[in-house]
Amino acid sequence: MRRRLEIKARRPGFDALCLQYNVAIENQVICLVGDKVVASCLWLPNQGKTAVCYIPPPRHLDGKEPYVSTCLKLASTKAAALGMKMIQGIFDTGEPLLDQIYLGAGYRLLAILQFMEHGNHWPAVSAPPASGYALQTYSRDNHDLFKAAIAESYVQTLDCPQMSGLRDLEDVIAGHKAAGPFDPQLWYVLVHQGAGIGVMLLTLQRGAQSLDITYLGLAPRHRGQGRAAYLLSQVGIKLREMEIRNSALAVDEGNTPAMKLYLKFGYRPVLRRCVYFLPLTDACR
Repeated sequence: MRRRLEIKARRPGFDALCLQYNVAIENQVICLVGDKVVASCLWLPNQGKTAVCYIPPPRHLDGKEPYVSTCLKLASTKAAALGMKMIQGIFDTGEPLLDQIYLGAGYRLLAILQFMEHGNHWPAVSAPPASGYALQTYSRDNHDLFKAAIAESYVQTLDCPQMSGLRDLEDVIAGHKAAGPFDPQLWYVLVHQGAGIGVMLLTLQRGAQSLDITYLGLAPRHRGQGRAAYLLSQVGIKLREMEIRNSALAVDEGNTPAMKLYLKFGYRPVLRRCVYFLPLTDACR
């Protein structure tokens, strides 16, 4: 009885917290043994038809890993029913119990992400590409140009290649727009002979005063020629224009060329995280 009264007393504060962060309590999944809650997870849908799962930290599991996997499986089916195309779990590296839980739920390793932040030095602006190239920012008129450039950048990509083709490109773009306050002047497409051959999508995180790289990619035949460096140099220009010092990004550490480029431009690793994912066509089988 005392425990029930304690839970009842805390409920208004919990409801307020859910409202503040736009979390639907219906997206919590719990596992019961008898009338006792033994495990839980929370899944949240995102723009772009992706979802993310949150589970308790290992110190709270106490041998309940199979029950948490069961919660993740049910969360996956619920997300699939809502039209999500994939679901992810993200956590710090070095947590073998969490690897075990996600594998037990049918997830597979998508990537080890390197979270990087910009240092104090920014290299000089890279030289523009040869004639025939032009840089445009986003508008409704060139939406299809961006869409085509993103599609081309996924060909033979080293950046989370298992995600390629899981979602419609309109959903991909919607997801990128939802990464923060969308500013079309911070989205760039590199055009060559009328075709979009590279994109760089930036997001201003106002709370952190950071101009972050949400996505950067090039069509295969334009890689390794300094085009990515030219796009990346625009970040330095914007940082100076906007009087912002900070910039951050996350990159698949298996993408060695991108890692080398970011290090060259003054980004430094600050955190490694595992990303497990489940294509939700798998959850419906």
